[in-house]
Amino acid sequence: MSFWSSTTAAPTIWDVMSIAHIPKYIRTKPADYPAVPDGFTLPVRFFRADAATVAEFWKQNYGGDDWYLDSDADFVMRYLTRNNVYIFGIYATDKCKLVGTIVSTPITEGSVIMSHGAALANMRVIEGLCIHREYRGSGIAGYLIGYMDAFTSRLNTVPVVHIWGRELSKSSVISTALRTDTYAYKVCTRKPSNGLLKSMPWGDFNKAWISSSTLWLEETPRIIATRPYIIQAGLDIWIYPVDVVSQYKPIIVVSNTHRKTRTTHQPIYEVVWCGYIHHNILYPAKRSVQYKHMLNDISNRYEGLLFASSAVYNGGATEEWGAEWNYGKSGVHVWNIYNYIPPSFGNCELLTIRNEL
Repeated sequence: MSFWSSTTAAPTIWDVMSIAHIPKYIRTKPADYPAVPDGFTLPVRFFRADAATVAEFWKQNYGGDDWYLDSDADFVMRYLTRNNVYIFGIYATDKCKLVGTIVSTPITEGSVIMSHGAALANMRVIEGLCIHREYRGSGIAGYLIGYMDAFTSRLNTVPVVHIWGRELSKSSVISTALRTDTYAYKVCTRKPSNGLLKSMPWGDFNKAWISSSTLWLEETPRIIATRPYIIQAGLDIWIYPVDVVSQYKPIIVVSNTHRKTRTTHQPIYEVVWCGYIHHNILYPAKRSVQYKHMLNDISNRYEGLLFASSAVYNGGATEEWGAEWNYGKSGVHVWNIYNYIPPSFGNCELLTIRNEL
């Protein structure tokens, strides 16, 4: 039985179909630890001394048919040195071999606010869920999510809410997902810039986010992280001049994902947020502000692949973007939530700046 079908904290189709999504925890008591699957050890928490072990495991097993995570000990150490980041691994008892990992990180250094009135102090992200290729389909992934749910819910005096992102080949017709977005990517080759694109210092952007994010509550269903949570380096903030007509100054944040293509080992970059500055206030993207032209300019600053998605705050990609953008050929990105009723299902905006494993 999978974690999603056995936990009492997962939203149901009835929650999705509800007319009014009232903010509330689905489960307020700590979760029970699930039974350890036969043939595997109780999960062990990793610390600094385990950085090389985790890095090698991720490099060999974390990825898809066409990409892998280019991790090393320094990369993993940035996670292991954070007291509020939890990394666990599970071993096969007969071979004493690491066969799975899971990571739980905070979504923000502040609080999370939602458009339907919620304010949460303890919202986290499940990531780094990596299963050895020989053990996929054995139920370990669901067990690790259940174990992390129990571990984190017992550490805190308030209930814990987790979100979990997945990359799938296609979207589901009926789903309890927060949202599902279609990927688009472009092959990047460095070219001379048109001179309009400028880099914004991280400190300036961070201050703008903190001072502006509480102003983004509106009728649009939204989950908002009031402060960014950055573990890795590799975020580029690109900015365009003010449009003389709209007075908007577009901004795009691009992350070096530390993923690479399997065949050519090209780095993979991803648009993690789009927005604009208007009268010195930072706002998330809206449909009336188009980002394709700016993204084409940004792509000239990189070698590798640049990913965006159909989410308006991840570029707002569509099939109309043309042949240079490969829309709908790399599947979809799905965000799930458990232990809370969000502002909406299917179209809830998730406004956060963070590194995603």
